[in-house]
This record gives sequence, C-alpha cells and structure tokens, in this order.
Amino acid sequence: MSKYRVGTVITIAIVACSILGFAFSAGYAVRATEDSRRSNQQVQLPREFLASVKLDPGLRSAKPNLKPFEYLWEVMQAIKLHYVEPKKIDETDLTYGAIRGMVKALGDRYTRFMDPEEFEEFSVRNAGEFEGIGAQLGVGYINEATKEEALMIVAPLPGSPAEKAGIKKGDFILKIDGKSTEDMALEAAVRLIRGPRGTKVVLTIGRKGSKDPFDVPIARDTIEIHPVKSELLENDIGYLLLREFNEKSEKELSEAMASLRTKKIKGLIFDLRNDPGGLLDVAVDVASLFMESGTVVYTKNRSGQEEKLQVNTEKFLGLGIPVVVLINGGSASASEIVAGALQDNKLAHVMGERSFGKASVQLLVRLQNGGALAITTAKYFTPHRRDITDKGIMPDQVVELTEEIYKKDGDIQLKKAIDHLKKEVAAAAGGRNTATTPRPPASRAAASEAPTDYYICIPWASYNT
Repeated sequence: MSKYRVGTVITIAIVACSILGFAFSAGYAVRATEDSRRSNQQVQLPREFLASVKLDPGLRSAKPNLKPFEYLWEVMQAIKLHYVEPKKIDETDLTYGAIRGMVKALGDRYTRFMDPEEFEEFSVRNAGEFEGIGAQLGVGYINEATKEEALMIVAPLPGSPAEKAGIKKGDFILKIDGKSTEDMALEAAVRLIRGPRGTKVVLTIGRKGSKDPFDVPIARDTIEIHPVKSELLENDIGYLLLREFNEKSEKELSEAMASLRTKKIKGLIFDLRNDPGGLLDVAVDVASLFMESGTVVYTKNRSGQEEKLQVNTEKFLGLGIPVVVLINGGSASASEIVAGALQDNKLAHVMGERSFGKASVQLLVRLQNGGALAITTAKYFTPHRRDITDKGIMPDQVVELTEEIYKKDGDIQLKKAIDHLKKEVAAAAGGRNTATTPRPPASRAAASEAPTDYYICIPWASYNT
C-alpha cells in the first residue's frame, strides 16, 4: 500500500534549477571536422568574433567541471551581469522558467510545474468550490474576420450571480472594474474577477447584437461546481453526465444514481464524453458504484512494482440494469479508468469514439512557495492489463459525432445509446435477459485505498470565475 494519504504534504525548497543553454553567436558556426583533423589543418575563429565576446573566467571551459546547480547559478549571474535590459530581469520569473525548462527536458507532457497561482486554480478545480461570480471563462474570436481574440464567457453556471446579473454565453469581457482586458492573460482575468463573498465586481460587456458595451455589476458569492448532471429520459432511461473527477464527484454521482433508482429506471446512460479526469481515488470510487468486486486498475511504478486497486465494496449500488458508457476523444485518464474497468468486466456497453489515451499517474509534490510539481510516477493498465497509452479505450460500438453531423442530426451518440438500451430492455421483458448486471464475486474483496495525493488529468482550456 502506498505511503501517501490524504493531507500528505511533501515540501521542497524551490531552487533555480533547469537545463539552460548558453551560447554566443556572431554569424559563424565553426567546428573541426574529421577531415580537418586528419590533415592537421587548424580551424580558427575570425578576430572580429573574438573581439566581440568577453568571457567570464567561469565560462571559458567548454565542459566546466561544475555540479548542475553551480552551472545554473553561473548562468543566472551572467544574465544579471550582462543582459542588455536589466530592468526586465526578474529572479522569480527566471527561477520559474528554469524549473519549467528542467521539467520540459523530461519529455513528459504530464509532468509539470505549477506556480502558486496555477496551483490555486488546480486546487479550486479539485475542491469544487470557490468564491466568485460563477461563470466559465475562456477565449473567443470577437472578430471572426480578423481572428481577433478576447476574453469570453463560455457559460454562466446555473443559478450563479453571473446568470442572475444577466451574463450570457458568448459575452465578451472588455473591462474588469474599469481595467481593459486587451492583451490580458486568462489567468490574470480570473484573479481579478474572483474575490471574497459579498464584494462586487463590474464587468464591461460586449455582446453581439448590442451596439455599445455596457457595465454589469455582480455581487460575488460562494460558488459550488457540480460535476454531475442527472436526467430522466424517454422510456424510463436514466442519464448521468460526469464533467470531471473532483472531490465531490463520487458523492454527487451516488446521490444521483440513488434518485434515479427511485424512479424505476430500466437502463442507464453514463456520459463521460469530454471528461478530462481528475483524482485517482475518485476514479476507483466511481467504478465501485457499478462493480461489486474485482480490480479497477493496475499501476506499475518506476521499479516495475505492480499494485492493483480493488473496488471499494462499501460504494456498490447494484442497479442491476443495462448500462451504456459514452466516451470520445476528450475522455481522458480517470474517465478511461472507469470506462476500461466496466468494459473489461462486461458491466457496460461502451459507445462513442476512441478515448484520449492517457495512462499515467502523477504525484503532487507541494512546494514551500505555494506552488506544486506534478510528477509522473506510474503507468496504469485496465483490469485485463491493456496499455491504453496514446491508443485510448476503443468503444464496443463506434459512433462518430463530428460538428457537421451534430448540426444535421443532433447528438447521434446519445440517440444510439437510447436505442441500444431500448433493445436491451425489450429483450429482458421478453424473457431473454441481456441486461448488464454485476456478477457475484467468488470472495468479497477488501476495499482498496487509492492515495489522494495522486491524480490523473489533462490540462483544461477554460476557468471558472
């Protein structure tokens, strides 16, 4: 069992560390070739080049006998001493840049450094609660012809202060409390819009169809991000949408499933499309709602040591009805763990398009300055030990849904899922029970604790404000 548990905080001092290149150039690239060495020819630098470069004593050696941190420190000092615009030098920015460079050198897109502001956003997303106006903020084209971009409301959250104030999907934010958002980073705008409950923020809005921009004052409040959407569809078919695997996901999903069960649903659609993932322990708990026993996922660490994460038997709901899981290219990590577990155990019919293909686990290392480092520490495999890295989960039934198809025929993936469940329900009513129901376990497995310091997700493209 892993030693990392809830509340574990691993702190390390931030040091300026990275892999940085340091080069001088003046229009010449000179090297001694094998032919020149064979003929004992000398390769010399032009005098003009030598005159233009003044090397510090510590930078003269082509292969300095320095430890990595000493080498980095030397580069930092050289920048501070010689860079042409000293006012632009910010040691914090240099440090963060150095760390990001070091992480990038690993060649792993999922190992990443988060500065304090980025980690705060990450934490908010996982906690599912923050103080602000309750609107999803992104970037859109304010001028389609010129492709000019501006901050845009992706959608106000239902019942939020933003929605109550009249903010609409597609609105452009031109100013925040009088400050222009032109060339403003998305993260900076989020910080300005969020604030303590009870305080106000004024957004200057540009809306298509409106001649002039207008101000909208909004009172901030505590905003809860609800990751689950639940509906009762035609023919007594239940529908559950899971947007992400955060700290509230399993509880809300369990409550929604229990509510649908009271309505005597005959089939269930579990929609994981465009769900980027989240916390590993939540993925195990969500799968456990459908699985009575068995392995949800296998992980393998750097030493090749394998660990299997078993279902949490206390979570099992035992619906006993056919289930369709919808996935697409935006379904990643935790979504793929759940879809793969249900598919391998024949507990659901997986439909849609091939998933994203992220099969790695990250350990969150919290840093003393308030930032964090997400480090890939393990690979994961489905219960049948499938490696889905860059391959994803292939649906049992492929149903393509392009923008053109959606405009013409609507959500055909959802329609196909409903049709599939109708046939399953009809077959069961006719005495041929094809419903996907949990199989009785050979022995009742003990609940497995997946460490919550581990997470599995891909970057998001919008922020909640």
